[in-house]
Amino acid sequence: MERDALFGILTTNIRAVAPALSAVEIVEDQNIFLDLGLDSLQALDVVSRTSKQLQVRLPLTAVARMSTLGDLVNQLQQCGAKVNV
Repeated sequence: MERDALFGILTTNIRAVAPALSAVEIVEDQNIFLDLGLDSLQALDVVSRTSKQLQVRLPLTAVARMSTLGDLVNQLQQCGAKVNV
């Protein structure tokens, strides 16, 4: 449940940064850059929004290593992100 909630927040923030993706199905194994077409600034914006919303700080090295949305969810969990459901 927690993972699904984190993914939901992430998806909402992706759509806020890239409105063209509002009608696109987004799944965890998609590559942030190749599959979704986000550029590095958009990806950082998504991470920044998500980090602020969840009150966690992702190390820049972690952001640089992530390639899929699932990787980002894993990093959020490792940083102690919790969703108040």
